[in-house]
Amino acid sequence: MHCYKHPNDETSLSCGRCERPICILCTSNTEVGMRCRECVPKVKVASTRRRSGLVLGGLAVVGLIVLATTVAGSKNDESSGSDYLDEYADYEAQYAEAIDINEIVDPVSVESDSEPARGHRFVAINVTIENRTDDEYPFWVTVSAFKLTDSESYAHAATASQLDPQLSDELELVHGEKTRGWVTFEIPDDVEIGSVSYWTAELDLPESSAARAR
Repeated sequence: MHCYKHPNDETSLSCGRCERPICILCTSNTEVGMRCRECVPKVKVASTRRRSGLVLGGLAVVGLIVLATTVAGSKNDESSGSDYLDEYADYEAQYAEAIDINEIVDPVSVESDSEPARGHRFVAINVTIENRTDDEYPFWVTVSAFKLTDSESYAHAATASQLDPQLSDELELVHGEKTRGWVTFEIPDDVEIGSVSYWTAELDLPESSAARAR
């Protein structure tokens, strides 16, 4: 048989509704089977718009939920961040209150086998650390947490102690316990002591912070 629209085209296909023979070019696959172009079910525009509206409405609801969740999460993050900063400030204050600088020796006289690098000198600070908190958790002494910042804004980490007794490292202090010892820094000869800190807490220097040889 031949297509009803294209008589020169042989075909074995036919419309499932009107049963007219149709070629490949005239065939439309629908939900109810193979149809010719005239028998293809007409789509109701109103129905399509209604479905589109429902889809867009659903997407809008999802968007609002996501936005509300994001805003709530942002507020929670801000709250958590604020709590974290408050807790951090509490620790900073705790460190500042726990440590007293008793004495500064600048420069430190040393034997020849432990001299500082050329153009540098040793500076030592004597500190007392006391766990003055009411926390059940211990206060850990960490020598590497000390930092000396010089008058040129260069930071220096603690080095091997040049004076005894040296401050004990990784010592656990429970409430009311305290310890005392020396912490040493190696700094250039042409700078002065700017500040001394423990973690982020800047420590108070002795009133008589002028260099005092030992």
